[in-house]
Amino acid sequence: HQFWISSLLTPLHLLINRSTERRREKRREKEKAMIIRIMFSSSSSSIQNAASRTFGGGTHGLPSGTRRAHFNHQQRSKSLQSDTNVSPKKMASAFAFDDASPPSGEWEGHMVDFIVDPETKLPNATKLPDYIVPQAYDDWEVFVYDWQTQCAMKANGSSVIYKDMKFIPVAGCEVDASVIHEQFEGEMMNVQHFNEGSGDFNANDDQTVTHVLTRKGGTDGDYIDSEPFVRVRITQNREDAKRDEVKVWREAYYEKYTNGASLVASCGGTKNTMKYGEYPRSEVKFHQMEGVPKEAITQYNGLDIWTFTDGRTFSCGWLTPGGEHIVSERVLEGSETISSKITRTSV
Repeated sequence: HQFWISSLLTPLHLLINRSTERRREKRREKEKAMIIRIMFSSSSSSIQNAASRTFGGGTHGLPSGTRRAHFNHQQRSKSLQSDTNVSPKKMASAFAFDDASPPSGEWEGHMVDFIVDPETKLPNATKLPDYIVPQAYDDWEVFVYDWQTQCAMKANGSSVIYKDMKFIPVAGCEVDASVIHEQFEGEMMNVQHFNEGSGDFNANDDQTVTHVLTRKGGTDGDYIDSEPFVRVRITQNREDAKRDEVKVWREAYYEKYTNGASLVASCGGTKNTMKYGEYPRSEVKFHQMEGVPKEAITQYNGLDIWTFTDGRTFSCGWLTPGGEHIVSERVLEGSETISSKITRTSV
């Protein structure tokens, strides 16, 4: 009888042990899942806080920002157009900014002040003041329209800090160091970035609207440049009395942002490939192109660009050597931005 009872209890004991072990395994699995959820939640919170510090505050953590980056900022088709109904704060969260990627960096180039003739509607380049230009230029009967420039720029999401420098032109190698004529430092607010990785953005304040259009450097037919990025920066005036005044920069990227630590315009000036003010007017028939207003100002010296404003809409375009038409537009109502966009179309 003792043997029979023992043989009966043995499988019962095993069943109880197996049942107990299964319950323990389920508990361990639940505890493991809970730990993973806690770790993930903590990690996500720290990442989001780090992203908030990196991109200038707000609730745009890296995970959601990364997902939004592929949503509608680059529609890969013949015409690449950014979402026009995204607020600056939300737009900024979709982009990653560093000191070495456009629009951040040190940019060298040339700037020309244009004034649109009210009768002919032609933009006329403004000569540099006589007291700025070396006597040698007068002796050679050479007119100077381009300011040699350097821009230190750093993007922080919905704002962009910058330092603009204008240099006194020199003849040959008359000096061993750059001579700064003027320097402006400031912060562009209400910035919206478009086409991630390109460096495109536009911005405005109460007095001006700024458009920055960028292309990668390279070789296009007979056109060769060694710079990794080349951009056109256009500033339009919102004030009625200055509506016909337009500033245009053509700039080349030469190093990551250093806040202007090294001056590039010494001994003769910045890259001559960025010079354009003394060149003939553009002959591109912009009015025959889609998306260009009929009243647009065209035939700028040396650059295939156009501008337009009616006091509410501020827009411009650049036909790059590679045949890409980059168009920037910002519609304003007082201090409010109604819409903003930058499109890139192959033509």
